[in-house]
Amino acid sequence: MNDIQEPKGTGSEPNLDQPTTRVAKLEKRKRKSRLREGLDWVITLVLAMALAFFLRLYVVEFITVEGPSMEPTLVSDERVLIDKGIYNLFCTPQRGEIVVTHFPGEKDIFIKRIVGLPGERLEIRGGQVYIDDQPLEEPYIAAPMLQDYDEIVIPEGHYMVMGDNRNNSHDSRASVVGPIPRDLIVGRAVAISWPLDAWRGLLP
Repeated sequence: MNDIQEPKGTGSEPNLDQPTTRVAKLEKRKRKSRLREGLDWVITLVLAMALAFFLRLYVVEFITVEGPSMEPTLVSDERVLIDKGIYNLFCTPQRGEIVVTHFPGEKDIFIKRIVGLPGERLEIRGGQVYIDDQPLEEPYIAAPMLQDYDEIVIPEGHYMVMGDNRNNSHDSRASVVGPIPRDLIVGRAVAISWPLDAWRGLLP
């Protein structure tokens, strides 16, 4: 009797492992997609933080007013938008502008108004500021000054800054402060940003 032999495989039989392989590949793609998405979020966050740091360091910043020295123009707890790039890129400080500045030898920042420019002669007598012997109109001050200030020639590259509340302000009239070097001026006040009902521009 002849032996009956099973036909040999032709190689066309279905691979029972294929569905498992496809699932594994799909899972692998999903993991890569999630990893790529997570990496994109990290990159976006880092770039956003870097941009915010750059803007705060070189372009704009919000500061909170503390103390009465700029009343009635600014009062405590108001937040002010400061343009930090304007003087470095486009122009020099001008009289009447409100600026944020350091004082010589002090780490704190102060918000004051520019009253005297480089090379000018400034004097205070009878409660009135005189620039090169001409009275300066200052409708923004709280009250006339009670103390006189001997004439001074403002050095080149320096600015006289004062608070609008002249009788309650630590500013350039103090002997420990004096005229402020340009490189200590941080930026120019643009507007009150908070509270919303106090919003207004501050440019002269």
